[in-house]
Amino acid sequence: PPPPTQTVIVVEQQPAVTTTTYTLRPRRALPHNRHGLSLRLAGVATGENGSLGGMLAAYRFRPVPHFALEFGAGVFGGEDEQGSSRIETPLTVDALVFLNARGRWQPYVLAGIGFSRARVDREGDLIDGFGDEIEYAYVGGQVGLGIEWRLTPHFALNADVRGFVRTRIDDEPEPEFVRVTETGIETTDTSGGALFTFGMNVSW
Repeated sequence: PPPPTQTVIVVEQQPAVTTTTYTLRPRRALPHNRHGLSLRLAGVATGENGSLGGMLAAYRFRPVPHFALEFGAGVFGGEDEQGSSRIETPLTVDALVFLNARGRWQPYVLAGIGFSRARVDREGDLIDGFGDEIEYAYVGGQVGLGIEWRLTPHFALNADVRGFVRTRIDDEPEPEFVRVTETGIETTDTSGGALFTFGMNVSW
């Protein structure tokens, strides 16, 4: 008889494959806060020799994420471009348009109007009640660019630069700025400069 046959079945075990699934969660947008308070340190450059420093405070009303109004006040001290000591108190209303309204980094553009009063001592001394002291009043406008970094939903740091132009509206008869040139004497009551600010905003 034929020899018996034996069937051998070999089963190969494949290593188990572990699949890891990663789910990408979209970054949650920061909440929209309607009210805020800002406090900024500021420096003003006026011409080649003039510079002032001070502080600004503002209330911010932001009805929609991309737009806000700021109502501000401040105080500055220093020297103007003619070397006269000056203390100035501005009041401003600015409109801000935010370009990335729900992100942590929010660039913005601004434009506004302002009113300001200044007390100037032409003898160069700090305002002391003596000497040739004059009070001026101005009205003008400003435009600027800035960026705000929201560290938390209710706290942010911001910095911007603003260019401004204004003219006098007081009753002083003499012109404020006098310059001697090769062609004669130039006078003007219009002035301008650049304002640099850095500060914080608390919103709710």
